[in-house]
Amino acid sequence: WKAVHGRAPGAIDISKADILITCVDTASARRALGAAMATGSTPPTYWMDLGNRASDGQFILGCPGREHGQDRRRLPTVLEYFPEIADERLPDDNSPSCSVAEALERQSLFVNRVLASHALALFFDLIGRGSIGHAGAFINLASGQCVPIPLRATDGTIDDRGSAVELDESAARPLIGAQR
Repeated sequence: WKAVHGRAPGAIDISKADILITCVDTASARRALGAAMATGSTPPTYWMDLGNRASDGQFILGCPGREHGQDRRRLPTVLEYFPEIADERLPDDNSPSCSVAEALERQSLFVNRVLASHALALFFDLIGRGSIGHAGAFINLASGQCVPIPLRATDGTIDDRGSAVELDESAARPLIGAQR
């Protein structure tokens, strides 16, 4: 694997990534990544996006679609779960960044670590165990709450009978609606 620090998507060639994990500070950075994946020839199979504020944050796992022949049963990306992020009129949040020096004065010391641990646990369940029961979560350290983000397909359907996403080995894509 390769970790890259820099402005995305220009600093990295996302067409060569199977898994893209982003921890960006702004909606405009997420929009730029989404646009690069939409116009690229081979978007990553998975996009795990993490974001936080002073004491809360979220992580979400999605499968970027291709312009032609999008699979309606793939996991939506952060931009599809939360389309307001794709709105260019949305101002960027200038809260603390992931930089320790900048962030410690204004955010919880462990918010990044807690989000990363939960995100990696979800990803391990998908890759290591072959299925997941949620697409991510909202975590609030101040209140102690962790609220899962339900699985749904890009066509908007949610299976509330206990569905899980199972990894389709042949296509290297998760399938929505497989029973646990």
